[in-house]
Amino acid sequence: MKYSTVYIRPASRSRDKWKTTFKEVDHDRVEFYGRPSPTGFYHYPKRVPKQEAFEALRNCMVEKHETAIAKLTKSLKKLNALKVPTDQ
Repeated sequence: MKYSTVYIRPASRSRDKWKTTFKEVDHDRVEFYGRPSPTGFYHYPKRVPKQEAFEALRNCMVEKHETAIAKLTKSLKKLNALKVPTDQ
């Protein structure tokens, strides 16, 4: 199967800007079943339109970021509620 790759990466260290790149791959990958990676890349079949591949990757990354934010928010609330132990 012929495939291409889309990357979404931070364009700066502060992650306030993002960049998207597409890479065309000329060789086949046998029995390759790719899905978007929350780390910022997606190897997709050439029959899939670029826009569809981009949206799948972006949605995967957004979902992973939202999950991480929810976990951090929960942890932060517990940390803010922490009191000095009275038995020490």
